[in-house]
Amino acid sequence: MAAALHTMIALLPFCTPWLAAAVPTVRREQASLAEVSVHFAGQTSRSQPKAKGGDEIASFDYCNWDFPLGDPATNDCLDSNHAKVGHHLMNATVHANEGMPDCLEAMHQAGVNKTTDFKIENTDDYGKFPSGCFTQPCTAAGDRGHEEVAGVVVNPLGQCYFYNPTPTIPAVADLALQTIPGTPVCKRDRIVYGTANTNGDPAEGHCPDGYQQITTREKCEEFAGCMSHCPGEELGGFSINTMDASVYDQFPKYCFLSTHQAHNCVYFNEPRPGMVDPVRPIGIPLCNVSTITHFPAKQSL
Repeated sequence: MAAALHTMIALLPFCTPWLAAAVPTVRREQASLAEVSVHFAGQTSRSQPKAKGGDEIASFDYCNWDFPLGDPATNDCLDSNHAKVGHHLMNATVHANEGMPDCLEAMHQAGVNKTTDFKIENTDDYGKFPSGCFTQPCTAAGDRGHEEVAGVVVNPLGQCYFYNPTPTIPAVADLALQTIPGTPVCKRDRIVYGTANTNGDPAEGHCPDGYQQITTREKCEEFAGCMSHCPGEELGGFSINTMDASVYDQFPKYCFLSTHQAHNCVYFNEPRPGMVDPVRPIGIPLCNVSTITHFPAKQSL
């Protein structure tokens, strides 16, 4: 099961242990996701978004959310810093459907269509699948996850996402008995801060495990908006070393948050051919997840 799923490698806003003390306090709103997979809008509109296919998803947006898969045939994430989608089980006062919008968004980002049996309605089935949001391969005609819409087969023998609103946590022993065990869906930040005053090199631990430098100007600008940072202008323009190549050594390589200004703007410091890494960088590199969950293939960012 685990081999058949393409699980891909940011932590939730409340789980970012890499934030150094030097990182300024910033507003962490989320901008809207315009396309599934690796295309993000970077906008900060607070209008009510809809998931693809017209499903209401939430009163906020998902540009900084990523949905890695958890441990198959359990109710757990693979990383303690990830949070389970459908976390209502930890708080009995929260409605059982609280996690459904997140599950729908995870499904759409994974490139999977919604089926008519997305939500498990039969209470006898609650103990057979992971709590909250989970995924498993669709099996055959007539099985869970297979339907026809206007004569078009949806997800035949492909991957399906489901939502289990169980009020109790299913036993792992029962989950393991299923012919096709479900795999829980988790969530984390798509973009995080790297180590202050470094070049964000993942090999040196400057970006967390599973994260990488943001190496294109376009993505840097998009992700700055996603984290509610302004694109920098005051230090020579957004592409900071275009007008003066000598400033390259003064800032982190690629995408970074400037600590020179009170308004915390983001800049892009692009290396030029033959240049070594900046030797005295001042600023905080931005890192994004290296890969995301998408079916049928792994999608690199």
